[in-house]
Amino acid sequence: MKNQIKLLALIILALLSVRSYSQSGNSIVITPAITAQSNAFKNLSGQNRLTEFKALQPLIITKSSKISCANTTVTDNLTTKAEVYNLLGTPSIILSPNLVAYYLSANNQSCQAVIGIDSNGLILHTHINNCP
Repeated sequence: MKNQIKLLALIILALLSVRSYSQSGNSIVITPAITAQSNAFKNLSGQNRLTEFKALQPLIITKSSKISCANTTVTDNLTTKAEVYNLLGTPSIILSPNLVAYYLSANNQSCQAVIGIDSNGLILHTHINNCP
């Protein structure tokens, strides 16, 4: 119970300050609050961690979230595969060379965060599959 309260306090703190991140070049600058949230996500591997992923997901700048104008996609400051691995840890499963997934539920392996990666190592998209 004591550990659950500590974890809940860390999650609340991280959720309140998740918008305090900044981007520099193509790198996510990790603040102490983001580090706490990232560690919470990694430490919950094999357990329910949907809430933690949803808190970290806005930090991942994808090609699909950038504005396209006149058939030209803006690619500045896109998150890289290395940055995602640093933020979320090693994927639960590698579906293909350009598609990885993180399990988000303790007893439902189809509840996943799926991340698409282009041939240059930039993140194409993130989405959550089959989670209640």
